Amino acid sequence: MSKTIVVVGATGEMGSRVCRLIRRLAPTALLVGTNRSGRGHAELPIHQLEVADREGMAALLTTADLVINAVGPYTYDPAPLVHAAISSRCHYADLSEQLAFVERVREVGEQRAAAKAGVLVLPGCSTVPGLVDVLAQRWQGDSEVAGLRVFLSMGSRNPVTRALLSSLLQPIGRKGPSGRWFDKLVAHEVLDGRELYFGPYPVPFSNGQVRLGQRLLPIHFHMGFDRRALNRMLALAAPMLGRLSPRWVERFASIALPVAKLARNLGTERGILSVVAEDADGRERGRTEVIAETAGLDIPALPAAWLTQALVREGWAAAPGVRSLSRVIDAQQAAVALVEAGYAVQIR
Repeated sequence: MSKTIVVVGATGEMGSRVCRLIRRLAPTALLVGTNRSGRGHAELPIHQLEVADREGMAALLTTADLVINAVGPYTYDPAPLVHAAISSRCHYADLSEQLAFVERVREVGEQRAAAKAGVLVLPGCSTVPGLVDVLAQRWQGDSEVAGLRVFLSMGSRNPVTRALLSSLLQPIGRKGPSGRWFDKLVAHEVLDGRELYFGPYPVPFSNGQVRLGQRLLPIHFHMGFDRRALNRMLALAAPMLGRLSPRWVERFASIALPVAKLARNLGTERGILSVVAEDADGRERGRTEVIAETAGLDIPALPAAWLTQALVREGWAAAPGVRSLSRVIDAQQAAVALVEAGYAVQIR
């Protein structure tokens, strides 16, 4: 039986990637999109709907099997869409990398008894936390692993939008558990021997912990670009950005967007995700690195396509309720799928 997948924000930067990847990985799925205008996609029907239109979304989702929320930046209340999905008996996933958004989705999913309704609610199905959580599960049986560090280097030649830039800048300079986010740079040597630079950045895991089996372990996140100069600029701008309200950061992102687009000419498309397991003394016990020479922005869109592919092929084995991506996709499946998508995966 064919499955119907609704992509909310189907014509945006990430939504269009999700649609393209679903068409490639799950070609029998019936794709339907939504956006504010009802226009903008030549290959699938687009419904004019606001993400906060609970009644309109519920009506659309009545015959859908999965709704994927690709409307960023994730600074709004997801409750109307999650309500609509559960009331329509439609599974829900999003690409959020914002902890407050992910936790709000979990809260609403539990309040609305997603498990009793037979609905899977899967927030954070992006690079972080979703893919990181999946890759971390390879150490589930290693009792010597005491914590994880994650380093995400993004290619500065990749497309940039106001929403993406605003989402990136929002935490910078704000107070974190051990100082201010991105106020200093740290070096990390990747497996090809290059030294890259990163700034501390919020990790969208509750209480800064990742679950490996029955254990909750600390996880620390560092983000950066392929060019050290860009990271230095962000670190220098951190004190100023930290004093701005979220609305003013959005305005600053709009002003900075032309400069960010010009900076693309100086960078590369190469992105690296490095997930490192450490023992109690901080010594490395292993790592998994994903290298994207091109199309790095497809990686945060891939998990949603994998979910669709799994749903179309055999359904999901995970019990309904509010779950993490690792309950549906395991580390080995993710590594194989990344290689099939054209990315290099190195495991040590």
